[in-house]
Amino acid sequence: MKILLLIICLIFLAGCTKELAEDKLQISIGVQKEPGVKEISKGVEEIQVPENAVEIDEELAELIEKSKSLQSLEYSYSDGDNFFYAYTKGDKMKIKFSSFPSLYDPRTVWNVVYIDKEKKTAEAYCEDKEECEDIDIPRKVDYEDFIVETPFDVIDSIKQGELKKGTIVDNRETKIVEIPTQEGYVKIVWLWIYNGLPLKYEVWQGSNKIKRVDYKISKIDNVKDSDLVH
Repeated sequence: MKILLLIICLIFLAGCTKELAEDKLQISIGVQKEPGVKEISKGVEEIQVPENAVEIDEELAELIEKSKSLQSLEYSYSDGDNFFYAYTKGDKMKIKFSSFPSLYDPRTVWNVVYIDKEKKTAEAYCEDKEECEDIDIPRKVDYEDFIVETPFDVIDSIKQGELKKGTIVDNRETKIVEIPTQEGYVKIVWLWIYNGLPLKYEVWQGSNKIKRVDYKISKIDNVKDSDLVH
C-alpha cells in the first residue's frame, strides 16, 4: 500500500514539474527582444517640448550663425517709397539721403539722420558744405519717422523656418525662408548664402504683396564708431 502511494506521488510531482517548466518557457519567450533593440530605462523621464518652442532648420541655423559674426554694414535701403544710404553698427545707425528738395529753408533742411536705437532718439543735420549754411546745427526730427528694419533686425526676426531654393539677387546666390509674422501674413526673406545677410524681403497676405524691401549691401565690417556721430 505504501509503495502504491509513493508511485502516485512521484507521478503527480513529475506532472507539476513539467507544467512549471512549460510556464517558465512561455514567460521567457514573452520578454525576448529583437537583436539590437535596447530596452528604454523606465527611470528616465521623457523631455517635454514647450508648446511655444520654435524649430529652425539646421541649414538655416548655420546661415544665421554666419551673419552673427558680422559687426557693421553699409548698404542702400529701398521700399518703393523711401530710398537712402544706411550705415549701422550695434545700436547706432546713420541714414544719408542723396538729394535735397528743390526749394527749402536752409535753416531747417537736412540730409543726414543719426539714430540711437537703444535710446530711441534721432537727430538730423545738413552736412553738405555746399548746400548748408551751418552743418553743425541739429534739426529736430521724430525717431519713429526714420527707424526701419536693418539687415541685422531681419536676421533677429527669424525664429523658425527652413531654407528653400532661392534666386540670384544682385549677382549673389540666395536661399529663401518664409516666416509667418501674424495671422494671414508671411515674410519671405532672401538670404545671401555666403554670409547669411538678407538681400531683400517681401511681406504677403495671401496672394497680395503688401511690402518689398531691398538691401544693396556695399561694405561689410567697415563702419567706425566715429562714422555714426556728427
